[in-house]
Amino acid sequence: MIIRSPEPEVKIVVDRDPIKTSFEEWARPGHFSRTIAKGPDTTTWIWNLHADAHDFDSHTSDLEEISRKVFSAHFGQLSIIFLWLSGMYFHGARFSNYEAWLSDPTHIAPSAQVVWPIVGQEILNGDVGGGFRGIQITSGFFQIWRASGITSELQLYCTAIGALVFASLMLFAGWFHYHKAAPKLAWFQDVESMLNHHLAGLLGLGSLSWAGHQIHVSLPINQFLDAGVDPKEIPLPHEFILNRDLLAQLYPSFAEGATPFFTLNWSKYAEFLTFRGGLDPITGGLWLTDIAHHHLAIAILFLIAGHMYRTNWGIGHGIKDILEAHKGPFTGQGHKGLYEILTTSWHAQLSLNLAMLGSLTIIVAHHMYSMPPYPYLAIDYGRPQDMFSDTAIQLQPIFAQWVQNTHALAPGITAPGATASTSLTWGGGELVAVGGKVALLPIPLGTADFLVHHIHAFTIHVTVLILLKGVLFARSSRLIPDKANLGFRFPCDGPGRGGTCQVSAWDHVFLGLFWMYNAISVVIFHFSWKMQSDVWGTISDQGVVTHITGGNFAQSSITINGWLRDFLWAQASQVIQSYGSSLSAYGLFFLGAHFVWAFSLMFLFSGRGYWQELIESIVWAHNKLKVAPATQPRALSIVQGRAVGVTHYLLGGFHPQTQSLWLTDIAHHHLAIAFIFLIAGHMYRTNWGIGHGIKDILEAHKGPFTGQGHKGLYEILTTSWHAQLSLNLAMLGSLTIIVAHHMYSMPPYPYLAIDYGRPQDMFSDTAIQLQPIFAQWVQNTHALAPGITAPGATASTSLTWGGGELVAVGGKVALLPIPLGTADFLVHHIHAFTIHVTVLILLKGVLFARSSRLIPDKANLGFRFPCDGPGRGGTCQVSAWDHVFLGLFWMYNAISVVIFHFSWKMQSDVWGTISDQGVVTHITGGNFAQSSITINGWLRDFLWAQASQVIQSYGSSLSAYGLFFLGAHFVWAFSLMFLFSGRGYWQELIESIVWAHNKLKVAPATQPRALSIVQGRAVGVTHYLLGGIATTWAFFLARIIAVG
Repeated sequence: MIIRSPEPEVKIVVDRDPIKTSFEEWARPGHFSRTIAKGPDTTTWIWNLHADAHDFDSHTSDLEEISRKVFSAHFGQLSIIFLWLSGMYFHGARFSNYEAWLSDPTHIAPSAQVVWPIVGQEILNGDVGGGFRGIQITSGFFQIWRASGITSELQLYCTAIGALVFASLMLFAGWFHYHKAAPKLAWFQDVESMLNHHLAGLLGLGSLSWAGHQIHVSLPINQFLDAGVDPKEIPLPHEFILNRDLLAQLYPSFAEGATPFFTLNWSKYAEFLTFRGGLDPITGGLWLTDIAHHHLAIAILFLIAGHMYRTNWGIGHGIKDILEAHKGPFTGQGHKGLYEILTTSWHAQLSLNLAMLGSLTIIVAHHMYSMPPYPYLAIDYGRPQDMFSDTAIQLQPIFAQWVQNTHALAPGITAPGATASTSLTWGGGELVAVGGKVALLPIPLGTADFLVHHIHAFTIHVTVLILLKGVLFARSSRLIPDKANLGFRFPCDGPGRGGTCQVSAWDHVFLGLFWMYNAISVVIFHFSWKMQSDVWGTISDQGVVTHITGGNFAQSSITINGWLRDFLWAQASQVIQSYGSSLSAYGLFFLGAHFVWAFSLMFLFSGRGYWQELIESIVWAHNKLKVAPATQPRALSIVQGRAVGVTHYLLGGFHPQTQSLWLTDIAHHHLAIAFIFLIAGHMYRTNWGIGHGIKDILEAHKGPFTGQGHKGLYEILTTSWHAQLSLNLAMLGSLTIIVAHHMYSMPPYPYLAIDYGRPQDMFSDTAIQLQPIFAQWVQNTHALAPGITAPGATASTSLTWGGGELVAVGGKVALLPIPLGTADFLVHHIHAFTIHVTVLILLKGVLFARSSRLIPDKANLGFRFPCDGPGRGGTCQVSAWDHVFLGLFWMYNAISVVIFHFSWKMQSDVWGTISDQGVVTHITGGNFAQSSITINGWLRDFLWAQASQVIQSYGSSLSAYGLFFLGAHFVWAFSLMFLFSGRGYWQELIESIVWAHNKLKVAPATQPRALSIVQGRAVGVTHYLLGGIATTWAFFLARIIAVG
């Protein structure tokens, strides 16, 4: 009798050679799109080239073709993953101290990268112990390699080469399954076969093979390492696999082979398949024997699950039957039509898979610290982040505490053989320490955790609300009912429907990503501070535990100021002060990531679309509860949003400064100018018929560049009050600058000169000197002038010019000659740059009639004009007022640099105290010349150093200033959401540059095109996430390495 399967129900075949392999086509940019393949015509071509290459839906509507492209692309992604892994293993083999770390993992830090000695960058190589200098890594690779049983760099080399081989195989597989043998659509829709193979093959056999590796290789090698055996003396991995007697010396039951398995005497294997629970006291990680047992158990489960679904044999479950027969308490009878959706929409499948993978990632993340799976991972600390206290009214997280207690007590009931709970984090055990460092201990929960848990709930709730509204409400809007139909590149909706240019069908995606990042950030901050405050630390010989941050989480995290002062600012001290140390790379990365993050805001926010989407989500939720507001939502116009933004931007911060001339000199000065003005008051012709006429003066004027006269200017000034106002403001501004300089260089009021301001400036002269010869010439000219022009004067008009001795009052320096050097030369050029940009923007705005190459009639659009519509290149964000707001923005930048320069320069080189011996001690010790030549110096020695008082003012008499400082920063940050949009401002800047280049006949060949709203947001949210992640990475890394 022959037993064979019935006639197969599933017949899957492939198409042979469906797509020709063409290197010529691959080499042609944009070959996948007929439009893009034509080459660049406008600046949007660059964006489309990158965006469309991976947008398979835009290439074709054929589901089979899309499925093949996605399937093939997955092999390419696997190839990149193998290549990345190969790089990690190669770095471990070639540049690391892995073998030294293996010999003493508690005192030697892991390092796998050495910086070459080029232009001094070798300073980044820190001392990690064991005579090795390099960059300390915190990725956990060393711990993974030890748990795998890798004991030499040769083995790492072999693994790296193996990963390269697999990367090549994956590339070949991607090409083969698209160009040579491409599966038909039915193959992608055969759900049951897919589940069987993934469950039994990928998960079942994968877990079984890993369990075998752990039993035959990892366990014996780690047992030798735990016993202190030199890694070079441990037998090679293949010897344990091939020599059963060798294993039997460690685990005697190996001598009996598979007999106990077939005789069901499984307890014989309890030597290496255990269920102990808790952590290994030597390594601080889970017992590797527990992990091997776990993988063996789930391998069996998955192998059984891999035979559950019906394929050619006709037995087993069908997914469609299961779905349609399902009857839940709330969902009603079955999930009709769900099977068809999931087998024809890869977007639906992807959404489910991502949701499940995201949930799984969260679970794994919590396991990594509460049940550390790798040796010594538990003492490779992160960084502190959380913040609340229990000394006042207590708000205990009773639900979280109930979960803790339940898990702590569960092993005694469900697993009587277990000697400890699954994780010490639940409580019910003693702390585990390795090498004097706490690996894990029961985590207490209190009021602070209760409050932070509610923050978690809030951020998750908002994120889910936004996404639910976006999906269930068809991504629509009360302003634009058909918003869901607007494509990714739809530039704007036009002025017809309430000024809705900034509302797009993708807003819920970007806003959801933004809130997702907020939610994750709070989780990371909470975890890091909590662990450093209440878990991580050192333990003395007497058993006294000293936590990294001294347990300050419970008390400090109940206030916003506590978060800022005791977590963010305190924790950032290492990365901020890293300049000139081996941590300086993290400082530069931290700074660069902040710039990326700030840059994102210019694209991400516009004061309309994002907040509009949030308002729409809230309105939608209220409608569901029948509590809808009576008023209809209306978006601000572009210019109104910008006006709000620039106002908040300017209000966000300011700096006051002060300084005394002889009162007799001042009286003499006022008497003299009184005579001058009295005479000037009789210069112009009125009823008497004598004197000058303004019109005659203007029209008779002949300048070297302006030509003959100012014809028509008199009529303009006498009929346009705007023209008069602009001239008056310009003159008043110039006069204000002159008066400001006089206030410190020629202080007019008694004791003003010793009523100091605050330090702000930053450059040095110990390397190549760049002397500000023009500024020094001005100084010398004024210092020498009184001896020539006023022989009776005993000193120059101001000591700042030089040529005199310092003046001190009450032991405080009032004024002294101000030295100028390389630092001032550099800062003077920054002044010139900011002024140049400001003037360029305003000149273009005035002389070019506030127009635009995109919108020739831009000057005619009013303040409330909402948007120009999609007809002219997506120009909704360009307005007639852009040059005003952009000019104000740059004006503030220019003024800020002046204030910073003045304040730091004065504190560094002028203000200070003088001893009885005549020794001058400046406020900041003269650090301007040396520190201000680097951006890091500005940040560390000026901004952060100067802000220390106001940052640490909480609970002192300065606390009002601290709160004001914090509030002003919030106002400033709020401004960016209205001020920037990634289109109007940058478009105006580009237009100004193009205008200037046109004057020089160097105009670019391509025409400027604004990004669409959604494209701008996509750029913004990408930079926001990358900037935030990178900032957090540098922030933590510097702290981790600094505190060990």
